[in-house]
Amino acid sequence: MFQIIALITSICGVLTFYLCHKNQRIFARPLPQKMKVLAYTNVILALIAWQQIQSPISAVFIWLMTLMLIFIAIPFFTLFKNAGAKS
Repeated sequence: MFQIIALITSICGVLTFYLCHKNQRIFARPLPQKMKVLAYTNVILALIAWQQIQSPISAVFIWLMTLMLIFIAIPFFTLFKNAGAKS
């Protein structure tokens, strides 16, 4: 259960970070910078959830790897969105 919670909060946190950036390609305008507080909160909650099921060192490692994977994957998903719109 905590794995799903950790994964969902990680995705929400990273997605919010991405959507607050001026170079994001999902919305016409980026989200307000105040939303970064929500992103930070989600990312910290994900770390806490990972620590509930793993030892602290492995929880931090899994947390960082998950965040890196999501940060890498989000821009590629926008490519699929734009490719479908051009057809």
